[in-house]
Amino acid sequence: DVRLLQQALQRDAAPRESTTGELAWDAGEGQVTVDTPRTQGIVGFAGGTRVETQAAAFELETPFAVVLLSSLDGEPLPESKRILVSTSADARWTGVEVSETGDEILSTGRWPFLMQPVEGRIVLKGAGVATVHRLATNGARLGELAVETTPDGLVLPLSAANGCMHYEVVRDP
Repeated sequence: DVRLLQQALQRDAAPRESTTGELAWDAGEGQVTVDTPRTQGIVGFAGGTRVETQAAAFELETPFAVVLLSSLDGEPLPESKRILVSTSADARWTGVEVSETGDEILSTGRWPFLMQPVEGRIVLKGAGVATVHRLATNGARLGELAVETTPDGLVLPLSAANGCMHYEVVRDP
């Protein structure tokens, strides 16, 4: 439950970074940032903020989310011709019941599994022209996503209306 996570964040903790600088954990903000050459993203309470990595900027509205970019061709993200975008937010079984304090599960629920959509946008810095496909959970292409090319890069809108949680970015040669 999101309330339990928020309670855990009330601890006074200094931000921590891996020895390589590729992973950063800010317990006070409740965010983990991943910034490797081939995978970049944000995990945590990023709603209402702008989180930057070397190759992207994440501007999310969803209070708690996971958004990851992964190179599919082994190239660093700025040079990759194919990028998988994976998003996730609050997820639970239908009918799950949690106590008012958020510290006890009263009912574990049943099918179907429900997931809050991630809302906001991702800016792929300097990405140039690309086609973005909406993907089913099995990777099948559902159709193209309308994107915008700006001086900052390729802007991918994240919305429940997109009808998916995964996207494939295919850069034009």
